[in-house]
Amino acid sequence: MTAPATPMRVAQRFWVKVDTSGVCWEWTASVDSSGYGTFNAGGRRVSAHRHSWLTLIGPVPDGLELDHLCLNRRCVNPDHLEPVTHAENVRRQGKNRKTHCVRGHRLADNRYESGRPGCRTCTREDNRTRYVPAEPREPFTHCKNGHEYTPENTYFQVKASGRKSRQCRKCKVINQRRYKARQNGSTHDHSARQPDGGTQVTA
Repeated sequence: MTAPATPMRVAQRFWVKVDTSGVCWEWTASVDSSGYGTFNAGGRRVSAHRHSWLTLIGPVPDGLELDHLCLNRRCVNPDHLEPVTHAENVRRQGKNRKTHCVRGHRLADNRYESGRPGCRTCTREDNRTRYVPAEPREPFTHCKNGHEYTPENTYFQVKASGRKSRQCRKCKVINQRRYKARQNGSTHDHSARQPDGGTQVTA
């Protein structure tokens, strides 16, 4: 008398027949006339890839059937299966069905989980080629008005974010004088361009 087919025993019998060393999980036991793996699950013969889906994912939605995205009918990897309608499955079985992108990447391994078309590996490679590191800039030695950033002419202002900002003392003095002139009602700009490109308020 044989032992009853418990779920544990069924699982043990199933997975010893699966080679998981590659990207596709190859079914190494018997196959049907169409090339799909077959498995006796406790007296009931089922497709091996369907049994793998039921075990690891859950029931197949009503009205749908499992399509091999990798086109390997012996594969039982649920990541390579997709529930689709029968009409969609038949359409995908056409001779023009693409298995690889234009750069040779296997589409079954590079699909977006959201269903977005395209190859994820190609997208990553394109993003890397578009990124060009910025060239290091030479440190500024003069302010925008041409005053040199000497230790005597430089002070640092701490921003609200905590970042230090280098400031020019000469520019600060000039701006303060202009502000006081406006406060006193003067409408003239009493500044003259210096030879070095800076400005200086004339008395």
